[in-house]
Amino acid sequence: MSQFEVRIRTIGGIGEHGNADALEIATLDDGSRSVVQRDLYQVGDRVVTFPEHAVLPDELLRTLGLWKDGKGVLAGSKGNRVKPIRLRGEISEVLLCRPSALDLDAESEENLTARLGVEKFQPRIPQIMNGKLRNAYGHTVRFDIENYRKFQNAEVQTFKPGEPVVITEKMHGTFCAMGWDKDYAGGIVTSKGVADRGLCFDLDETENERNLYVQAYRKHFDAIHIGQEANDGASSLQVLGEIVGPGIQDYHYDFDSRRFLVFDVKIDRRWLTQDELEAFCSERGFDMVPVVVQADFSEDLVATTVERAVEWRSHHKQLEGVVIASADRTRRLKWVLDDFKSRKGGTEFQ
Repeated sequence: MSQFEVRIRTIGGIGEHGNADALEIATLDDGSRSVVQRDLYQVGDRVVTFPEHAVLPDELLRTLGLWKDGKGVLAGSKGNRVKPIRLRGEISEVLLCRPSALDLDAESEENLTARLGVEKFQPRIPQIMNGKLRNAYGHTVRFDIENYRKFQNAEVQTFKPGEPVVITEKMHGTFCAMGWDKDYAGGIVTSKGVADRGLCFDLDETENERNLYVQAYRKHFDAIHIGQEANDGASSLQVLGEIVGPGIQDYHYDFDSRRFLVFDVKIDRRWLTQDELEAFCSERGFDMVPVVVQADFSEDLVATTVERAVEWRSHHKQLEGVVIASADRTRRLKWVLDDFKSRKGGTEFQ
């Protein structure tokens, strides 16, 4: 699962900026990048890394020299939030400082989030994404996708050269999982955060009828909750997808109404393979996230696909990125585009 942590990491590379002689690009051992002052760091240096969405307390901002005119100088209304930005044309994803600046042991492997008083930014959730919940512990699907650069590199190989993979568009909407379980009374529909807590939206609550996820469930009810016999005797079914369209995020695509686009299905706690997934969606009338390419994996395949995104994006002008998945759908990594990370006015409702 993708984690939010403040840790001391190692600088794995220092590269030329290209547009500024006084700046360099530091790449960390987890694949993240930061634009830094030239000659400030060297390969092998240990640095405290504040990731995207980190909210720093005022005292820490002052200590790091990130305080001016009574507020921080970072992103957000209080200037206290780490957000990817472009510095002279190059993306800077994380904030760095030397451990000594905070009296920390450079070799520490500790998760420093709580110790430094850092919190993860949580946007105010729109009312349509809130609702009354009920316990569904053990029946929900926890789902997240790790970063490609962190989990596909010289040290870690999630995908092997030559193995079949599927690259799909990463849609910018809100995660929704819906389905049923023979050991659970009633249908199950969740968002990412709700599912992580082992909860689901209460389908019996009338005030939930305006809830975005409940509405999506109602719309697809006949295609999902049709009993065991129609699912070859399966004991559980979970359909995972992204709700996209007007009013969901800052990216609206060109849809004139909200749509639920499927990217994975789990039956009896087994992920359907790509071929099975496509057959399932075709038989049940589900739309799928757009497939960009199916081919044998290589680093060049992914790099070329990302580089030529403007040529293949399907039905809109905006694009978040891609998801690379094994053909059996058991392994997935994401590549989020720099333009998406550094956009202004972005939303990240989950």
